[in-house]
Amino acid sequence: MYEIWLMLNIVFEIALTIKLELAIALLVLIALTLLSAKKWQKIMIKPSIYLGLLVGVISFFTIPSLTNSSISEMGYWVDWANLISIALGSGVASMFYIYPVLVLLNKGAK
Repeated sequence: MYEIWLMLNIVFEIALTIKLELAIALLVLIALTLLSAKKWQKIMIKPSIYLGLLVGVISFFTIPSLTNSSISEMGYWVDWANLISIALGSGVASMFYIYPVLVLLNKGAK
């Protein structure tokens, strides 16, 4: 149980260091998206979901090597739960950043 608590504290501390920059970037992108054409807002939902899913799958396979580990070294359920949650979180977060960018890029392609 101590390992889970330690991991949660580490993730929380890392998130505290970059939360303001991420929040500002996301708010700017959302504001620009809301100012764009409504037609492109509905069209770009599916591509952003697919790209977010792609980022999540790529994260699932690359995160262990980025942390100097490998999938074969993951022996406990906590390791798998952490990997899945990190990959899922990176996929969802990237989807929220990809969607406004796709809308803004396609706005000029009318």
